[in-house]
Amino acid sequence: MLKFLLNRIFISIITLIVISYFAFGLSSYINTDPVEQLLARSGFYMEEQGLSEYRKEYERVSLELGKNLAPFYFKITPRNHPSYFSSALFQQEKESLIKALNSGYSYESLVDDNGIYMEERNRQSFGSRLWWVPRFHWFGTDNQYHRWISSALVFDFGTSIMDGRPVEEHVFEALPWTIFMGLIALIISAAISIPLGSYVASFRNQKREDRVATILYGLHSIPVFWLATILVVFFTTNEYGTWTNWFPSVGIRPSPASSTWSRILQSLGHLILPVFCLVIHSVAFDIIQIKGSVKRQLLQDYVMTSRAKGVKSFTLFLRHILRNALVPMITILVIGIPVMISGSIVVETIFNIPGMGRLLLESLYQGDWNIVMAIVLLSSVITTISFLIGDILYVWANPKIKLSI
Repeated sequence: MLKFLLNRIFISIITLIVISYFAFGLSSYINTDPVEQLLARSGFYMEEQGLSEYRKEYERVSLELGKNLAPFYFKITPRNHPSYFSSALFQQEKESLIKALNSGYSYESLVDDNGIYMEERNRQSFGSRLWWVPRFHWFGTDNQYHRWISSALVFDFGTSIMDGRPVEEHVFEALPWTIFMGLIALIISAAISIPLGSYVASFRNQKREDRVATILYGLHSIPVFWLATILVVFFTTNEYGTWTNWFPSVGIRPSPASSTWSRILQSLGHLILPVFCLVIHSVAFDIIQIKGSVKRQLLQDYVMTSRAKGVKSFTLFLRHILRNALVPMITILVIGIPVMISGSIVVETIFNIPGMGRLLLESLYQGDWNIVMAIVLLSSVITTISFLIGDILYVWANPKIKLSI
């Protein structure tokens, strides 16, 4: 067991490093310039300040954010590319400079003494025809990724591009909403699916079982966005009469003076329909999985032997059948935990719930990649931990399962 755990922990760490590496790498391909966004948020514009003053302020913010550093520990570029670009280069200028370099021009013929791209400069081809030959640049720990992952390990994800607040404040404000809704939906789904799945597994009539399966597959195939929209239109408005307006309108009122958990307790009426959507979407699938697992156990020899010995059906079910059928239930739980944390983007957006799903979507729209990467990394950590716990629970539920590396 110890050897298995150490091996899984090692694999999980490597997996998280790879995920964080790719997440950070994807953020470098965005079209928005975070330095320009911060300057715009502080009211600093090129049209008002002039090009010279704006470039000085741009360079100062770029150095402060570490945007002058290389993205990763190393990079491979053509021979005519420099190791570093000037921190005073705008993103659009850097893209134009790289495009010119990739056409074979020398770096010195494209920039001035400060490393600023000059379109009117006399362009000259690189001295060697082999300008395209790759060159390896090593930066060690002096790079953006190392700075970001080192801060992330102590829960410091930088500041939000849009409002300048720490990213962890946004995440920890949204996380309780998603945890509460996901946990309630998970409990309700388990409370419904375990007894119903076991009951359906006891059917002896194949036609009856097929009819139930058809209904379950139909429920599971309902699009979440359609169901959520229908619930909003019918049960939160007077669109189809006042007699259907049972629940409060969508959205949570801001209350800065109250804590997040107190706001959740004050908004329980707003969370009924979102939780219902999450339950409907998962309970049908859970019932199908549990039904299949219980039915397989009912066909085992030990069930017939126990019944022949006079063991009561209820006792047999609780002590033997249910425990041996727990494997798919554990799978459902393991998968449900990361889904619960990452949040349902559709449900939280339609019902205007300030959870992780809506925060992720808004951050993607606004180009706030610090928040996006924090959510991706947090979801990855919780997913790997839940899978590790799931492997341990498999052995507890069924000792016949052997842990192997």
